[in-house]
Amino acid sequence: MEQSKHREFLQQCMYTALIKLMREKPFAKISVGELCERAGVSRMTYYRSYRRKEAILWQHSDQSFETYYSWLLNQRDLSTYEAFLSIFRYIHQQEMEFCETIIHAGVESLLMEQFFGYFDRMLSQAPLANPPSPYGRSFLAGGLYKMLFDWLKNGADVPAEEMARTLMKTVGLKGDCKSRFHDREALP
Repeated sequence: MEQSKHREFLQQCMYTALIKLMREKPFAKISVGELCERAGVSRMTYYRSYRRKEAILWQHSDQSFETYYSWLLNQRDLSTYEAFLSIFRYIHQQEMEFCETIIHAGVESLLMEQFFGYFDRMLSQAPLANPPSPYGRSFLAGGLYKMLFDWLKNGADVPAEEMARTLMKTVGLKGDCKSRFHDREALP
């Protein structure tokens, strides 16, 4: 147990060092040696946890999604609008620094496939009368991903509520849609 906490601490040090370096220089120009030096860890420690730098970002993204998704699944009577709104609010309130750094470094595409997986997991809980085909899911995930990152690139220049309404309208839902995001009976 103690070793697990130590490993998490070292991984957090590497994450923090990578984020700081990404603010200073292009992602591709950050060397593993430089990252390890900034994090205060050995190369051996780095390679015990990661095979490549991108994995540090993927790990952070996964942890953040799991936190959000756990919260989402525990909400009772959440409307579809409220679920959409919570996506924008969570990213703006909890992950803005991470997203701004990703954007500044020009590597937002590194997270795209993961986002698609997250979107599929969330969509699987939505009570849809006509669930989209796999291609339809790809279209929706790609559109939401682009919408989120464009919003963040513009400094979250419109309120999260407006973004959620725009998303509702775009996917063909009206107003403050009271359809439930997920049916509690359908959860595993």
